[in-house]
Amino acid sequence: LRPLTGAETSAVAAHWLGVTSIPPELARRLLRASGGLPGALTELVRALPSATAQTPLVIPVSLRDDALVRIEALPPSERRILEAIAIADRDLDALRVAWLVDEPEAEVRGQLDHLRDEGMIAEEGGFWCYRDGIVGELVRGHTRPVRRLLLARRLAAVAEDLLPSEALAEACR
Repeated sequence: LRPLTGAETSAVAAHWLGVTSIPPELARRLLRASGGLPGALTELVRALPSATAQTPLVIPVSLRDDALVRIEALPPSERRILEAIAIADRDLDALRVAWLVDEPEAEVRGQLDHLRDEGMIAEEGGFWCYRDGIVGELVRGHTRPVRRLLLARRLAAVAEDLLPSEALAEACR
């Protein structure tokens, strides 16, 4: 099954909520959280208290528990990669992921491929992101504060180009 589009997400959500349409912002958040997966979307919509643009998304226990089991089953190095992508809250290329987790790029590329094969993340144009926002939110919420701070500082160094790209490449070899 292919992921739903934004329009399909909006239509399915409106149907489940018994309304003719939902706010575009809510549809965007539902699409990001569900990854366009119909089952996840249905669970998220059923848990919605209302259909306003500001309505907070509630991750149903069934989805949360399933995702947490899958995350906890991963090797520690792959969980660190998930943490880096979650804290960045944006797409990262493999080189920056390797620098953030302080591992050789070749090893990180293999781990990224495995995480993609497990359905945790996706690659789009050489950049890595969460396939669905549920996993990202759970990882972000379960990352220790000290680890979040460390990753945020390393990310800031990359974002501000404090580390030239050649030095970045060298550091990841």
